[in-house]
Amino acid sequence: MPNIVVTTNASLELSTKNSLLKDLNDIIVDGLGKPVQYAMVQIQDNVVSSFGGADQQDLTAFAQVHSIQDKIEKKIGDLIAEKLVERISGLKKERIYVSLHTYTFDNFCFYA
Repeated sequence: MPNIVVTTNASLELSTKNSLLKDLNDIIVDGLGKPVQYAMVQIQDNVVSSFGGADQQDLTAFAQVHSIQDKIEKKIGDLIAEKLVERISGLKKERIYVSLHTYTFDNFCFYA
């Protein structure tokens, strides 16, 4: 159950969202070695947010990475930040936080 949730105050075109979905899915699947059918990526844009007291005009992003049983290496966070800067015009790497979370199986339910 690898999962990435990206929240940003940027307004993203559908094509950008679709590119990010694919790119982030590849990062999490390749980085954790999990089957693609269990991976989930969510992108929430147009969120009101502030970073360092700046106003809404200053683009920000917050990415949360979740996985069961696998230690998430910091390099996955680095790859995510790089991809966000590449795909979201005007977003700077110093305006991104990436949070890494590892859980045990008893923290999740999966319905197959």
